[in-house]
Amino acid sequence: MSFLAPFLFAGSLMLVAPWLLHRIRKPQQQAMVFGSMMFVPQVKKKVLEKRSIQHWLLMLLRMLLLLILVLAFSRPYQLYLAEALSDDGAARHVILLDNSYSMGAADKFDGAKKRALDVVNSIDATERIGLIVFNQVVEDEHPVSVENESPQDNRRRIRQAIEAASLGESRTAYLPAIQRAQEALLSARSEESTTQKNIIHIVSDFQQAGMPERGADWRASSQVEFKLESVPQIQTDNLAVSDIALREAPQGGFRILGQIKNWTEQEVSREAQLVIDGVEAERKTITVQAGHSMKVSFRTDWDVSRSHAGFLQLPDDDLQLDNKRYFSWNPEAKRRVALLQDPADLRRWPASWFVNQALSVSGDSIWTIEEFATDELPSVANDETAPDALLAPIINHLSEASIAWLKAYLNQGGKAMVWIDPAQPLDGPAASWVASLGYIIEGPRFQNTHDDQFDILSWIDFDHAIFYPMRDMEFNDFTMVHFYQYLQLAADHSDENSSRVLACFDERRPALIEQTIGDGNLLLWTFAPVLDATNLPRNPKFVPIMFETLNYLIEARREKVEYAVGEALLWDESLADEAGRIVDLPDEAPAFSLTRESFNQKPPLLTQSGIVQWRSELSDLEFQYAVNIDASESNPAVVLEDAFVRALGSSALVQAYNAEQLAKIQAEQDDRFVKVEYGWWALLALLIGLMAEGFYASIVSRREWNKQANAEG
Repeated sequence: MSFLAPFLFAGSLMLVAPWLLHRIRKPQQQAMVFGSMMFVPQVKKKVLEKRSIQHWLLMLLRMLLLLILVLAFSRPYQLYLAEALSDDGAARHVILLDNSYSMGAADKFDGAKKRALDVVNSIDATERIGLIVFNQVVEDEHPVSVENESPQDNRRRIRQAIEAASLGESRTAYLPAIQRAQEALLSARSEESTTQKNIIHIVSDFQQAGMPERGADWRASSQVEFKLESVPQIQTDNLAVSDIALREAPQGGFRILGQIKNWTEQEVSREAQLVIDGVEAERKTITVQAGHSMKVSFRTDWDVSRSHAGFLQLPDDDLQLDNKRYFSWNPEAKRRVALLQDPADLRRWPASWFVNQALSVSGDSIWTIEEFATDELPSVANDETAPDALLAPIINHLSEASIAWLKAYLNQGGKAMVWIDPAQPLDGPAASWVASLGYIIEGPRFQNTHDDQFDILSWIDFDHAIFYPMRDMEFNDFTMVHFYQYLQLAADHSDENSSRVLACFDERRPALIEQTIGDGNLLLWTFAPVLDATNLPRNPKFVPIMFETLNYLIEARREKVEYAVGEALLWDESLADEAGRIVDLPDEAPAFSLTRESFNQKPPLLTQSGIVQWRSELSDLEFQYAVNIDASESNPAVVLEDAFVRALGSSALVQAYNAEQLAKIQAEQDDRFVKVEYGWWALLALLIGLMAEGFYASIVSRREWNKQANAEG
């Protein structure tokens, strides 16, 4: 038996406390009747006296409880040989070789390959070996066993694979590689004895960036053991372009902002080079303090009608892959937004007028507003393409054909934002459609509309993309937005209601509802944007809400503008023709043609940084997208061996690892132990003892009270 915190035994000095308390007690008092107290001299009252120890059993019990408390906090433990990591039989091995781009610092990857070869040489000649070369994903795998392969051929095959391994451009991710290695080892158990050890040798620089995020609850099987082969850390001279962004300059043109991170321990000056469309645009000398970042800014004017691409580059240093970061810019494809006007709305400022004014305040928006009358809605389906979004400020008077088109539009992936005017009757096809969404129509909120009679929003989902920009205290106050009339809806719990309420009034009456219909998305407001229903159109929040709502609808279809190495390529929707695409990947392979069908079968994986080019087979239209490495891999911080084992190893492996480290300190010879702690058992005994002490103390107290009562009576 040993203790993890033996110095806490100093707390055993507390054992003297019960001994002292049981020798000191308040003397018993007896009342005596005197005729007069005037002749009795005043004496100092004696309230405590020392006497012989009373209640020996109670004192010993209390001293025992204190001793158990000290024992629990001293954390007693015992070492046992681990059964889960048995040494019986031969072993199977899988070597994980890290080829993430951080291994390219100096000669680190060559050292890792040499370390992996040393592992192969150290394994018994009769045991089988597999190999997995990994970074963010499993890049190359060589199985443990191949049919009719001798142990000598197995070792020769693994050596050749290690020597042929090349450095990748992805970041480190340990969890997928360990999971794959464990699967490969345990899947072969039926072929050989289950008593064999399964060992995963991890050859890596153990970047902290490669550890799984907090909350990952996966642990290795208790039948798998880790052996960590750490590549020696090399002090490197490394600056990295960690980020790049494009901003429109106020005076026109574009501003390219790059962030430079200095990972060295001294101040460094470097020259940053900006290249646009293959031509050097500008150079700037920057000085970055040790461990800090700084921004470098360039201004450029280019033709906004075509796409552009380039990169920001630093001179070579010990880690070269993070010295270059790519960027791209493509002309924004305008989105077509259909705005419905209700001819029956004869108000001076109808709802469609407010919506049109709010969304047309900027000429730089990515949408164009096209106005239609409500009875023209079915004819929109005859256009070559349906609108990217549909706005219906009032749906009360939509015809049956319009409702049918709206349903088909949403089912096919359309985006719509609609309003209900509570001041007008809601019946016929529109009422049936709202009921089909899973809501019961309870009628207008108020009998009559008055400026001094209104409701306000009692709850808003500020985590949603529409309201997220307004989440700060400076902008999240909606108390000045008054609603004089709105339609009360109640969820119909008899049907499955998949809607989501984004804002509501008191008693959870919804104000804004989001619902997925088919492949499309619907946003439903329970009021109309008119002045006799709400003052929202006059409130400064109206324009931002309209912008963020429409942006939310159409941004769901915006193409990806930047990729990370290791991601799969997404189909580019910007090119409208369906004939096919010509794709040029960042690697040196020639451009190739893709159809939507062939792309869906096997999307290309981006393995190198650079620029992806999409071209149409029917036109000269071209779009370019940047592919960059994950900048977090440049961080030289490493994870310690014990933290790695604790994060990914099984409980038996963690216990064995702790015991092994302790055994090394104590110069013991056993290879593997399991450490069992008894502190929790001591705490349980303490709890039971406290209950027994309380019960026995009450009995003693009762006896003393009865004895005193009998003496006085």
